[in-house]
Amino acid sequence: MRKKLLMVFSALLLLFAGVHAQTVTISGKVTDDKGKPIDGASIVDKKTKQGTSTDADGKFKLNLKEGSVIQISSVGFAKREMTVRANENLNITLVPENEDLSEVVVTALGIKREKKALGYAVSTVGSKDLEARPEGDIARVLNGKAPGVS
Repeated sequence: MRKKLLMVFSALLLLFAGVHAQTVTISGKVTDDKGKPIDGASIVDKKTKQGTSTDADGKFKLNLKEGSVIQISSVGFAKREMTVRANENLNITLVPENEDLSEVVVTALGIKREKKALGYAVSTVGSKDLEARPEGDIARVLNGKAPGVS
């Protein structure tokens, strides 16, 4: 009886050791194309949706299964995908994503819409209009430049 109990206990230990061995810790740093750290970039396992975000220095640490595919993303940068290897230290560079914002209008509530989808008139204030006024406060600079702004 004692021998059978020892065999069952050993089998359970081996089973849990095998499961634990599949989990790896990855860490690294996310930077832009100029080498500056990206604060708040998201690192997410595509399958399990487990993830983390980078700190102010662009560093992160995450426990995942080996072979997992992670997606790295941040506002203003193109998304990137990588496959995780055992205890790897990653240095990830994200490339800026240039979107054409000429056709997008941000409304007062922060909702993005296409210009033609709005049911009302749209006013545009360009950078030249803002640069011509030597005011320190943005509210004063915009005063009188667009209808309804006072």
